[in-house]
Amino acid sequence: MPGSRFLNHHLVELGETLGIPVVATNNVHYARPEDFPVHDLLTCARLKIAVEEAHPGRPLNGENYLKSGARMARLLAWCPKALENTMEIAARCEPVLRKDDRYPEFPLPEGKTANVFLRELVREGAKRRYGRITHTIREMLTRELQVIEKLGFAGYFLVVWDVVNFAREKRIRCTGRGSAGASAVAYCLYLSEVDPIARNLVFERFLSMERAEMPDVDLDFDSRYRDQVTKYVYDKYGEERVASVATYSTYQARSAVRDIGQVLGYPSKEIDALAKSMPYIGADSILPALEHFPELRRGPWREERYRRLFEFCGHIAGFPRFLGTHLGGLIVTRDPITTVTPLQMAAKLVRIAQFDRDDVEDLNLVKLDLLSLKTLSVLEDAAETIGGLSYERVPFLAT
Repeated sequence: MPGSRFLNHHLVELGETLGIPVVATNNVHYARPEDFPVHDLLTCARLKIAVEEAHPGRPLNGENYLKSGARMARLLAWCPKALENTMEIAARCEPVLRKDDRYPEFPLPEGKTANVFLRELVREGAKRRYGRITHTIREMLTRELQVIEKLGFAGYFLVVWDVVNFAREKRIRCTGRGSAGASAVAYCLYLSEVDPIARNLVFERFLSMERAEMPDVDLDFDSRYRDQVTKYVYDKYGEERVASVATYSTYQARSAVRDIGQVLGYPSKEIDALAKSMPYIGADSILPALEHFPELRRGPWREERYRRLFEFCGHIAGFPRFLGTHLGGLIVTRDPITTVTPLQMAAKLVRIAQFDRDDVEDLNLVKLDLLSLKTLSVLEDAAETIGGLSYERVPFLAT
C-alpha cells in the first residue's frame, strides 16, 4: 500500500524506543494471488454493491494472499530481526486445548470419581433392565466400561445420563438412536431402548480403542418439551459454558447465481429467471448442466455473455455463505466457552459457536445432540388417550 514502507520504518523505531520486539506478518484473506477477483466479488456481495462501485470496504489490491517465506524475506530484507522473531513465535506455538479441559465438570457425589459413579449407575440400571445379571451380561458391561474408562469418556456418559434422567423426572418422552444402540452401557443408563446383548450387536460399531473417537449419542425428545431440556443444560452448566453448534450454509448453484449475478450487474429479472430455472446442483456443476437439463437448454443461458458468471460461480462452490444454528447440537465445556470457540449471536438471539459439527468432532469437544421429534409427542398423546399410560420416570441414584 502507499505509505507502507514509511509506516513500517516508524513501527521499528517505535519498537526500539519502547523496548518491544517487532515481528513480520501478512494480512491474509485468500491463498493465492489469482484468488483476488473471487475475494473481491464476495466482498461486493457482502456489501451489496456492484463490482463497478467504489467502497472503502473493498480491498485496494491483490496483496492479501498467503505469501511464502521467501517472498516475505525479500519484502522485509531491511529488517531481518522481524522475520527471526516471527519464526521464534511459531516455534513456541503449541496446542492450547488439553483433553481434560474440554469436558464439562459433572458434579459428582462426594468421594467418588467419574469412573466409580458411572459403574454404580450401570450396575443399578442393569438390575432394572435384566433382573438377573448373567455371566454374558456382566462380561459385556465390564468390557465396555473398560474401553470407556481407558478413553476417558466416563464424564461424557454421566453428562448424557444426567440429561436423560432430567427428562424422565419431568415425564418427557426421550430415546437415543444411532450407533449408541450397540452399547449395553447406554442401554443400562436408559440412553437407548435397544438391548444389544439380545440382538447380538457389536459394541465397536459405537466405540472402540482403535478409532478412539468421541462417542456420539443422538437423543430424541418430545418436540413440545425439547426446549425445556435445553434450558436445563444451560442452567446446570451455566450460560458461559454452553453454546449451540453452528451449521454452514454453502454456495450452491441458485445462491451463487443470485449473489454473483447481482454483483456483476446482470439485470435483476434475468438473474431471478436464471436462478429459478437452476436445478438443485452444486455451483461448480452449472456449465455441464446447461447441456443436460431441458429447462436450461430452452433459455438463453448458453450464450457467451453468461460464461463469466458461471465460471465465477464455479470458483465459490461450497464456500460458506452464512452461519445457521444446528437443530439440536450443544457444546458444553468446563471453562468459559470463549476459551475454545468464538461465538456469534444468531438471528433468534441464540449464541452459536462458529464451529460446525465436523470442527467440534475434530477438536473432541463434548457435543450433546438434543433433537426434537414429533413422533414422540404423538406417542405420548396416544398413550394417554388409550388409558393414561404416561411416561414413567425410571429411578436412578440421586446426583
